[in-house]
Amino acid sequence: WRLDVSIPADLVEEVARILGYDHLPATLLSEPLPPQRRNRDLELEERVRDVLAGLGFVEVIHYSLTSPESVAKLRLDGQAHEGGPFVELANPISRERRVLRRTLMNLLLETVAHNQRHRERVAVFELGRVFLPERPDAEGLPQEPRRLGIGLAGRSHPLSWADKPRPVDFYDLKGAVSALLDHLGVDEERVHYRPLQRAPFHPGRAAELLIDEQPVGVLGEVHPLVAERFDLRGRVYLAELDVDALLAYAQEERAYRPIPRFPGIRLDLAAVLPEEVPAERVERVIREHGGGWLREVVLFDVYKGEPVPAGHRSLAYALFYQSDEKTLTDEEAQSAHRRVIEALRRELGAQVRGLES
Repeated sequence: WRLDVSIPADLVEEVARILGYDHLPATLLSEPLPPQRRNRDLELEERVRDVLAGLGFVEVIHYSLTSPESVAKLRLDGQAHEGGPFVELANPISRERRVLRRTLMNLLLETVAHNQRHRERVAVFELGRVFLPERPDAEGLPQEPRRLGIGLAGRSHPLSWADKPRPVDFYDLKGAVSALLDHLGVDEERVHYRPLQRAPFHPGRAAELLIDEQPVGVLGEVHPLVAERFDLRGRVYLAELDVDALLAYAQEERAYRPIPRFPGIRLDLAAVLPEEVPAERVERVIREHGGGWLREVVLFDVYKGEPVPAGHRSLAYALFYQSDEKTLTDEEAQSAHRRVIEALRRELGAQVRGLES
């Protein structure tokens, strides 16, 4: 009468259960264990989580289901189908969960809005998949790329007696993204940012992240109209990165150099340029013409106002020159410094003052 008894092993199992499994003798495997193989993508995913958690962000996990109305809030014109259709459920349990998400942004903003009711600082991230039906795979199924979403609002750091509190800004978010790239071993000279004009971001306060000129993600301040739709308080900052593209540039091995034996020389310069010229372009020109002795370039001051002409700004940089073979003379460092100044004048039309320090 037992429907699950059909072969001799089924009876043997019953006898073993009645006798007691603890009475069965232990037998080792006759074959060696298979070799352990690494899962690079999984390891790097965990590193991403560890880095962001170390920076003070809290991981959140959302449903993969959302609604077109929620996604529509991200666009200034309210159109939800920008970029392609959704994967729709045949039997959704509710209107709020009837399509698969195409982005992490709307769900992150909903979470930020909810947490702002209970705390002054919100710093969250999610690493998950989105679903793109317009680019099906060989079997006709939607693509499921991995995305990393980051949401930031409120104080720049927890309340403390040591530091005066200030609200987060674009550079807090950019700093978190830069720290993540550094921990993944992405060469900073391959990373670039360019201005971005796209919803749901505020014009002039958003950027596109590129590695080797390939788009990897977007980050910036949420547009006030979008913030109002999600019932957000204050300025909120959001980023979404392509995890698959990001991990493709990750380097697991680090190169180290010996501690310098010889002292370096710091020389400063101030370049007056139109405001539309990004500081990143200025730094790129400096590094291209600084020669092998140029070790570090630091932007330490940005000034607008008299006597700088209207529509311009002054960018002050500290340049550090150093040799591994000898102590540089002032003339050697000044020669390299003059090449940088001449390149800024020639390629960018900058008014440059060299300030030795």
